[in-house]
Amino acid sequence: MSKSPSPALADMNNDGFTDIIYQSTNGGVYVFNRDGNLIAPWSNVRYSTFNSGASESSPVVADINGDGFNDIVCGGEDGQLMALSGANASVLPGFPIKLSGEIRGAPALGDIDADGKTEIVVAGWDKNVYVWDYDFPYSPGRTPPWPQFMHDARRTGFANAPLFVGVDEEEGPRPGGRVAQLEFAVPQPNPVTHGTNRTRLWFGVPSALAGARYELGVYDLSGRLVKRVDSGSAPLGRFSLEWDLRDAKGRTVDGGVYFARFTVGDRSLTRKLVVLQ
Repeated sequence: MSKSPSPALADMNNDGFTDIIYQSTNGGVYVFNRDGNLIAPWSNVRYSTFNSGASESSPVVADINGDGFNDIVCGGEDGQLMALSGANASVLPGFPIKLSGEIRGAPALGDIDADGKTEIVVAGWDKNVYVWDYDFPYSPGRTPPWPQFMHDARRTGFANAPLFVGVDEEEGPRPGGRVAQLEFAVPQPNPVTHGTNRTRLWFGVPSALAGARYELGVYDLSGRLVKRVDSGSAPLGRFSLEWDLRDAKGRTVDGGVYFARFTVGDRSLTRKLVVLQ
């Protein structure tokens, strides 16, 4: 049973607003702004040699060459992996990459070896999994907007959902090693300014608590929940989430003292967090 590509959401022209990236089955990539209007030059940029049935895959978006613009990576039924520049819609150096089978799964983007540079992962219809080093900085200075299928590891399709596993370069605990007890590190940076607009929260879950219900929330001095950053079934290992200094209604919080609380089952750990204007 064939499938149609799903759209991705990202700010493609750096105007501060979310745009819609659509990979059509006619072989073209289109980008619409929040008003539904096409953004130049994304009126019919080609990613495939096919004019119909061009793809069952979906696009992913991140700055993979470090130029400050979000780029589009997509695959198709012609077996080509394409990467298009967010700056001018041109084909990025090294692309297209030709595989021996169709690309029906969405690619994934990240810095999986923590060297600060881009890696691209594709599972091809030829039964091979490919990982390419792309020798350019990966999404420097910001969180990638849509780096995998349906945005994040849980496939929420929600642009504001946490990516769950951190890929940014702030110093802090790194995944790996045995987690002997529940861990919750001091947020970094801390204090955090409105100019930075984000802080990262690192946590670790031991095997005894894996699978239990967990919640990571930010509270004010009165104990009021400001923002539930994430919740769900606790994974085993070390991970991180990012808080964008916004409350549950999407408003930037005032400067002051807050508390981040990580709860797994009947266990809780709390860390103080200072927000500066």
